Amino acid sequence: MRGLGTTLVALLLLWAASAEDLRALVAEMLPRVGKVMHLPVPSRVDVKVISRDEARAALLEVLRRDYPGDTLERLSEALAAVGLVAAGTDLRAEAQALYGGNVSGFYDPHRRRLYLLSDQPLAAQTLIVAHELAHAVQDEAVRLDAASRKVRASEDAQLAFSAAIEGQAQQVASLVLAGEAGDAAGDGLDLGSLLSEAAAASAAMAGGQSSVPWLGLQLSFPYAAGGRLVAAIRTADDPAATSLLRRLPRSTAQVLDPALYRADERPREARLDLAAKLPGSAAAMATTLGAANLDLFGELHGGGELGQGWRGDRLETVRRGTQLCAAWAVAFASPDGASRLVKAWSTAVGGGTGAEAAQPDGSRYVIRQSGSVAVLLENVPADHIGEIVAAASAAFR
Repeated sequence: MRGLGTTLVALLLLWAASAEDLRALVAEMLPRVGKVMHLPVPSRVDVKVISRDEARAALLEVLRRDYPGDTLERLSEALAAVGLVAAGTDLRAEAQALYGGNVSGFYDPHRRRLYLLSDQPLAAQTLIVAHELAHAVQDEAVRLDAASRKVRASEDAQLAFSAAIEGQAQQVASLVLAGEAGDAAGDGLDLGSLLSEAAAASAAMAGGQSSVPWLGLQLSFPYAAGGRLVAAIRTADDPAATSLLRRLPRSTAQVLDPALYRADERPREARLDLAAKLPGSAAAMATTLGAANLDLFGELHGGGELGQGWRGDRLETVRRGTQLCAAWAVAFASPDGASRLVKAWSTAVGGGTGAEAAQPDGSRYVIRQSGSVAVLLENVPADHIGEIVAAASAAFR
């Protein structure tokens, strides 16, 4: 009989949960999530139980909303210009394949709705429900959709925002499953840490499935780096690091270095106005890439952790006829950081610090350093290089 009982239990664990069971789990778990976060919970959470194909379609709708029109195509061109993705990369197709292939339950702050899968057993969805309900409580506190829109102009700020939100939700879910943080200073917090680390490792594995490392970073960084930030700032009185919601990190540099977060080190902001400086050009893309993307460049091309000492950057691309021109200026705390980046850039493009570095596709790179600012230029006419480098240096003072 013991063998039969064990088999029956196993079958129950594998049996897909009903919509009623899932809604009951949400209702039971929501107050527990609010208790761990020390925050009021929504009066009602809209739950929709859907198929895997419907979930995939809903996720792709979120992707289109976050990157409307041809934004992803222009971003792909800009990232290729500075060596963060391969030339010709179709970010939209790659993102659809990656996110569509890693379908799970998720909370959509735009619709304020929790989507859960109809083909998963209840036990498998417990951690997912706790994590996504943490997002619902976060949404009640900071209005995630509006907060996300505020940082949309900066890839760096978007990634930092995601790290805070995902890292904190990951910690909340872990503490709920570990016992509502009842013994936050002891076993509960230790088990929560183990669960949080396991979730980060799972995200890293999913990110590793992408053939585009930049996309892998978007998937893994929020959980891995966000989890480390939460671990650094949580306290016995605030084991879920809910304080993070009262002051979100401004940059991936703050996520990577909690000392910068605690000091509220503000990134330096600048505009290069590349379109105005290159007659006959039209603006294509403008963003900030940040320390995490510099570290990724170091992984891809050598140079180590190039984001150390980052204090701000600006990437702008313009189109002159059929040619794309780019300028990426990066400010550091000291000239040493700029020198490391200049060396890494020069190695990647085969020169550029003196004469132009011509590439097989016909593009031309020039690399300059002005004090603590490193500047990478692609296809910028020689008679405008000095002006743009000077403007970049002045912009970050």
